[in-house]
Amino acid sequence: MSLRDRILAAKDLKIESEFVPEWGETVYIRMLNVEERLAHERWVRSQPEDSDEMVVRLLWLTAADENGDWVFRESDVKELLKKNPDVIIRLGRLAAKVNRLSETEVTAAKGES
Repeated sequence: MSLRDRILAAKDLKIESEFVPEWGETVYIRMLNVEERLAHERWVRSQPEDSDEMVVRLLWLTAADENGDWVFRESDVKELLKKNPDVIIRLGRLAAKVNRLSETEVTAAKGES
């Protein structure tokens, strides 16, 4: 197998589990691939700084089942806004950590310095 084939076959996207007692379920938070990350950064830049949907949208993009498949659809964002804020914030922080999205990176993605 060539170097190219080995690199393209590598499973390099991290996934972390988090038991959510409020839901009685384990949610897996996955790392975005390059295409997803760039699309998310474009969306963030297009939003007002105080957008209510930022954390929920990141959760929609990163919440997965044990196979790494998406749990939510984009159409679920409005419903997720109605969930327990402690859970959403906790999972949003984990999603930011897994995807290495610091406050500085979020600000930079919005085009600010």
